[in-house]
Order: sequence, then structure tokens, then C-alpha cells
Amino acid sequence: MEKRVGFGKRLFAFVIDFIIICALYWVLWTTVMLGNLVLANIVGFTLPIVWMIWEGLTGQTLGKLLLGIRIKNEEGTAASIKELVTRALLKYGFYLLLTVGFVLQTTTFGAKTAYPHLLTMGSSVLMLIGYIWGAIIFIGFFATFQESKKALHDFKTAVYSK
Repeated sequence: MEKRVGFGKRLFAFVIDFIIICALYWVLWTTVMLGNLVLANIVGFTLPIVWMIWEGLTGQTLGKLLLGIRIKNEEGTAASIKELVTRALLKYGFYLLLTVGFVLQTTTFGAKTAYPHLLTMGSSVLMLIGYIWGAIIFIGFFATFQESKKALHDFKTAVYSK
């Protein structure tokens, strides 16, 4: 039987992913986007979404792959796409709310609409929900210290050594 992975190895996989994403941002910013703020924002919002989709479809990120761990279902067999996508949405959904809120807020700033304050207020509410959701997911990650080694966002999945 494969062994479930707890806090330490999962945190290390996250740190590897974070370093890779930061390196990708740095390369893109210094080579392609310097001076092109629109392109920088598009890539800045798209890269984490691509990362989320990749994890949701494959059950791995580069950090997990390098450490030899994979998202599977609770029984330790291959998780279905539905389980992986649900887990990814639970884990990263806050980012989508923050992104939509930010885009609404920046595109309506100084807009000549009849009710710009309603759009700004709506975007602020989306961002507030996103921040709260992100905090809950962050706190829920510490549940991996339990015997089940499942974080709040794991839903019907768990992380196992390959």
C-alpha cells in the first residue's frame, strides 16, 4: 500500500512550485514584457491558472513530480478528472475570485458608466471573499498533521508517494 504524504513533503513541493513560478515570471518580465504592462498582466493572471489546470488534469505539479508524489483518490488509486478538478477548484478558486475582482476594479477605475461605484463595490466583495477563502485554504493545509494527512482542499483525494 502506498503511503500518504504529510505536511513536510507537501510544503516542500509547494516551495519548489513557488520558486519555479517566480523564475518563470522573472524570465518573462525581463525578456518579453519589460515596458508592456498589458502583456505583463495577461501573463501574470494566466500562469497560475495554467498551473491550476495542469494540477487538476494530471494530479501533479512540477514540485510533486520532482518529489515523487501524486494526487490520488482516498483509496490510493488514480483519481478521476472530476475529483482532480474539484480539488483544484477548492484549492485555487480564491485566486480566480481575486483575479476577476482585480480586473473589474482596474477596468472600471475612472470608467464613464452610470454606476461605476457598484462595479467597484462588487469587485471589492469578490476580492474579500477571495481573501477569506484563501485564508481558509491556508489554515486547512495544517490539517495534514492529522493521521489522515488530508488538507481541507483534498476533498475526496489524498496525496501519496508514487
